[in-house]
Formats: sequence, structure tokens, C-alpha cells
Amino acid sequence: MSQDLLDLLDCLSPNGQAAVLPGRESYFQLNRYLHFLEQEGYLALDSGSMGGNYYNIKLTSHGQKFVQPELAEFGRAPMLPQVVNYIENRIDISARPEEEKAGMLVKLRDAMVSGATDVLAKALAEIAGKVMGM
Repeated sequence: MSQDLLDLLDCLSPNGQAAVLPGRESYFQLNRYLHFLEQEGYLALDSGSMGGNYYNIKLTSHGQKFVQPELAEFGRAPMLPQVVNYIENRIDISARPEEEKAGMLVKLRDAMVSGATDVLAKALAEIAGKVMGM
């Protein structure tokens, strides 16, 4: 679904109107997507004509958070420290040997300090897989 929303947004211009007027078949396909995304809470649709042939489209707050995930943390504590804390706790309570636990903690903290998101993501995935039995 995430790719569908991104594809939809690519079809729209900044003012919410279709960038290129779609053909009849494309219109009905786009219409199905719009109604689905409205039902899921990503979009708000307002018929822009008497016949309902076009819409004023707005992203809802849920849609904004989907498109810009950093908005979901606005006004809240950041999630990353909570995720890292959860994984550290899982490492501590795992039945793995102490040396392996210590190695995982060092790898996790080193990835956090590096500031490289790809390094952190790989470390989180690897460690989570080990301690959660994935």
C-alpha cells in the first residue's frame, strides 16, 4: 500500500489537481485508489464539481505522518531511544552466553554512536533476529 500512496502522490500537482488529465479507464482506477485511501484515513476528498467528476484532495494528519514519518514524533519522545532500550533489555534477558550478550551490546552502542543510519539499521536487524529467535 505504501507504494500505491506514493504513486498517487506523484500523479498530483501541488494544488491537488491531476497533473495530466487521465483517460476514462485511468480515472476509474485512480478513483478506486482515492476512495480506498479516504477509507483508510490517508486522504480527505471533497467533490469539486456538481457531477463529482473531480475532487479536491487533501492529506489528512494520518496521511501526512505516513508521507513524513518524522511528524509522528512531533511533541513526543523520540522512538529510536525506546527501540534501542527495548532491544538492550531483550539482550539482557536472553539465554545467550554473557560474552555474546556483551558483544551485541557493544555492536548496538557502537552503531548508535556512528550516526550512520544504515549501520544502525543493520545492527538492529541482526541483533533483534538473534535475541528474538528470528
